[in-house]
Amino acid sequence: MGSVKIGLIGGGTVALSFLQQVKNVNIPLSVSAILVENKSKSRNFNRIPFTCDLEEFKRYPFDILVDASSGGVELWPLFEWSLKQRKPLISANKKLLVDKFDDFHDLARETQTPLLYEAACAAAIPILKTLNDYYSQIPIKSIKGIINGSCNYILSEMEKGLSFNEALNRAQKKGYAETDPYLDVSGEDARNKLLLLIYHAFGQKLSREEVELKGISALKASDFIKAKSLGKTIKLIAEAKLEDGKVFATVKPMYLDKTISLAQASGAQNIIEVESFAKQNEFFLGEGAGGVATTLALTSDVIAAINNYKYKALLPLDLAFSK
Repeated sequence: MGSVKIGLIGGGTVALSFLQQVKNVNIPLSVSAILVENKSKSRNFNRIPFTCDLEEFKRYPFDILVDASSGGVELWPLFEWSLKQRKPLISANKKLLVDKFDDFHDLARETQTPLLYEAACAAAIPILKTLNDYYSQIPIKSIKGIINGSCNYILSEMEKGLSFNEALNRAQKKGYAETDPYLDVSGEDARNKLLLLIYHAFGQKLSREEVELKGISALKASDFIKAKSLGKTIKLIAEAKLEDGKVFATVKPMYLDKTISLAQASGAQNIIEVESFAKQNEFFLGEGAGGVATTLALTSDVIAAINNYKYKALLPLDLAFSK
């Protein structure tokens, strides 16, 4: 088997980590070109050619396209071209996946090309493959958990006595939070991830407006003092449950008893609880932020795509996510 060539989008923490990770897998992978937003910025890509021009990027030979960016709809022509060329698409870009969900899935289904985005949901936790395979014939009652590692790190630091701004600054220095942390601390990132999980858990598609949202930026030291006095902690919980055929979903900070499983995720960890109608609760714990954790999911999806792994079609894609 010859080397599988990858076209990589992004020049940040995740992309740089991915460049290191592809050297450590058991099959030959190589990155043939990198698409970045700003070509003038100093880069250390080990002589891999990079460009900010979509047309130039498309001229480099690659078999699989990996999106490790936070780019917007301006990237859609590249994704459309890639899928039409039957080049699998691997993505960590949850916002764009939600914005263009029908377009991505319609084209992937039409071309019978793998479209995989494990890294867009819970970083190192293989939750989508679990839902797609293990739970494919097991009806799910609810799915909930901590799915934003940046927020969980911030809240863990606040529990130790740091202010919100101090904890955020520490998260940014560790690479867990972006320079502009709005998507994380507002809860919007977790909401995008939850929308993807809802589709794979329940076969239903909700708009953003159907998910009640509250972020963490208004939390104060007094909230954690109160939680401690009650034997509780504070976590940003994303939850979706099925009732009478309809999915109800929320993303908001909650007081949790420190003894329960969901409260055990610390630092940048994620934890997800899946409850089936068989009254079984399964928990999945892993790193949820940072380049290495996200890269593990990207690399796993690359290998899955090489083996022609695809998500099962759950329902006709006749309803679009609202922007």
